[in-house]
Order: sequence, then structure tokens, then C-alpha cells
Amino acid sequence: MRNFQTALRGLVVLTGLSIAILPTPASALSLTDRVVLQSADPDPYAADPLGLVAHYGLTSSRGTAPDRFEVWVCAGVHGSLDLTPENVTGLLNSELPPYYSWLSEGRYALSFVPGGSVRANSQQGCLDSVSSRSTGGNHAAIVVSTLHVADLHVADAAGVLSQGGPGSSCWDDVASHWLWCDFYPENQRWVWMGWFTTVGVRWTPIGLSSIEDGIGSLDALDALDVIGTVAHEIGHTLSWPHSFTGTTMREDGTIDEYDNPMDVMSDGPTATYKDNRVTVSGRVLAGTHALNRYAAGWIQSDQVEFYPWDDLSLHAIGPVGSPGTQMVIMKWSTGVFESMGVRVQKSYDSLIQKEGVEIYRIDQSASECDNPYVDACWGSRRRTKPALSGKDDPVLHVRGLGEGVYWGESETDPDRYELNVIERYGDTFIIEIAPPRR
Repeated sequence: MRNFQTALRGLVVLTGLSIAILPTPASALSLTDRVVLQSADPDPYAADPLGLVAHYGLTSSRGTAPDRFEVWVCAGVHGSLDLTPENVTGLLNSELPPYYSWLSEGRYALSFVPGGSVRANSQQGCLDSVSSRSTGGNHAAIVVSTLHVADLHVADAAGVLSQGGPGSSCWDDVASHWLWCDFYPENQRWVWMGWFTTVGVRWTPIGLSSIEDGIGSLDALDALDVIGTVAHEIGHTLSWPHSFTGTTMREDGTIDEYDNPMDVMSDGPTATYKDNRVTVSGRVLAGTHALNRYAAGWIQSDQVEFYPWDDLSLHAIGPVGSPGTQMVIMKWSTGVFESMGVRVQKSYDSLIQKEGVEIYRIDQSASECDNPYVDACWGSRRRTKPALSGKDDPVLHVRGLGEGVYWGESETDPDRYELNVIERYGDTFIIEIAPPRR
């Protein structure tokens, strides 16, 4: 048995009292990308009954089994251990299992248990200390840092990261294929949460703590950025990727992967909390698109419809919790397709910007990873792009009642298919897809 894959994921940098996204530094990649992403399976789509999701056996296995995270707090030599694993565990258990139960329709049993407290002077030091102290038996770890700025190495000085990834897979000699390694620390599956803020030139931990100097309590932040960001990173441990247009650029010229306000795995909906002189904006809990839910095993194969090529077709699509169809697929080629699902402003999706049919281009072609060793860009490297994007309309890929769209296999394809949202009955949207007019 040997470790096979450790996947990276998103870096969310907390600067001041708001979220900022910085490009992934090379030093940070070594924390998660320890081995080359590759596969020994002759057909990466064989495990999916619909042939849609590469390595479906891996992407769905974690989402359909009990998943228990051990909670650790890491403080530096200058930091405080007032934030305890027990009170963090209480917060997470009160907020996230109900959310994921809603999103998975009861198929995903998430829970948190206290791990312990450690001291270190860097992110890697915290992770190594937790790994060596863990007694095992849980499926992952979440490490909450209260490192003081004086404890951070120069490489960490630009900001404090939140990260998560699915961990490592192991070769099963009996079954002769790859499976996720079952338990932490062997599987190195973890979420890192660096909770910091600045007050003048001082840094203090936030989250379950409060801001000092009379600025006031930031307890409301628990329901804003902290919980939403933990949910995002747990999504990465389930092999979910970012969804992003690829057209939004940062000031340094790199692509911003956080420009989709509909998805907890991107920017997600945000809310603002004001307390005296402090304004906090952060990601709130919200759902994710249909393909992620299918890849996790939460949408069943009989809840998926395919567009019959070159024919006029009608499809009725419902949101999370609907007993009928929840996803419609227009498949262009192996691993490349349009995915359509429905979002409505209810429950945890109450703050999304728009109701309607959201459309994503999914591309799992090996070329999307820019890595010659992979057979498909799967899991958290699966390219997920809003099918439409507009600089002034970040939810252009969501089509409401009476709205439509034309698209082809590529942007230059002269054969344009037409989709129109023609009816809405309750939370069910009726779409009509028409073939090109030749």
C-alpha cells in the first residue's frame, strides 16, 4: 500500500477584516501537492453509470459515508490557546452537519470531534505537529490556527491561508484499484483555517474570540466568513473544484478563481456585518451546482436527463430536494459537456443572487490540467466554468423565466443550440432545447 494522490485546493487569504484572494505561492503548493496526480485505471469513466465523471468511484465514496473530522487548535509561542478544540467543535457541529445534510439530501453524515492543541511557528509546523499527535481513527483533521504574526515565517507574511484537499489514495491489493486511504493521519486529508485580523499594527485571532480595544465582538463572523469558508474547504476534501469564468483577472495578471457568486466553491454569496467601526464581509453558506452534487453521489442517475441530439426537447428540472430530475446534460464528447441545474432562493440558498437554471461547461480533458501524466482532469481539478459570463453580470449563466441562451461546442462553432426557460411551476423550471437551424 502506498500513497497515490494528494490534491491541492483553494487558498483564501484573510487580510484585515475582509477576504482577499492571492495567487498560490510556490511554497504553499508543497503542503498539498506532494505527488503527481495520475491514475492506473484504464478507463477513468468506467465507474460512473452515466459515463460523466472521471474516477466517480473516488469522487462519490466520501460523500456517501460517515465523515468525521478531528478538530485541532495550533498556537505559536507568542499566541494564545484560549480558543479550544471543544468550543470550535461545538460551533462546527451546530452549523455544518445540518447544511451538508440539506445539500446531500441526507446522504452525507458529517461530524466533528475534539482533537487537541499544539504549538508551532509555521503552517507546516502546525500540520506536522497535529499529524504526529493524532491517535487516528477519524477521517480527516481541521486545524485552526491562532498563530501570532510574530510566529510566522517570512513565506507566510503575505497572509494566512485556508486550504483543503481530498488527501491521499491507497492501492487495494485485493480489489486491484485505488481507494481513498481511510483514516487520518495516513490519508493526510485536512482543512487548514488561519483565523486572523489586524487591529492597528497588532494581530489577534478572530472567529470564536472577540476583537479587543473596544471595537466590539465579531461573534456574527462565525455565521459569515468562518463557517462559509470551512464549508468551502470541506468541499475540496470531497474533491470539488472551484467554478470560475477564467476571464476575471487579478492585478498581478493571474486568473481569479473566485468570481462566481452562485457557488460555495467559488466566491459564493456574501453578507456584511457591521459593528461600530468594523465592517466584515464574508462568504455565507450556500449550495453548489448539480454536477458537484452528482459527483459526490447525492444526485442519482435516474435524476439526470440527456439532451437527445438534433431534436427539440423539453426538460423539467428541480432544485436540491426535488424527487425528479435535478440535472440535464448536453454532452459534447467524453468528459466534456454542459450541465444544467436549478437554484431557488430557499433554505441555505436564500441569499443567492438569482433564481433559475444555471449552466456550466464541464471539461475533464487531460489537456485542461496541463499535465502529461493525467488521464483526465478529475476531482478538484475538474474545469468547471459558468457557460456565460459578463463583466457587469456575474450571474449571466443563470437563466430565469423567459430568458434563453445560444451556445455551441466551442465559441466559434457556427451550429448554435438554443435553450429557453419557458415555464415555472413552483420550484420546477421547464426548459426547451432546440437544435441549430440549418
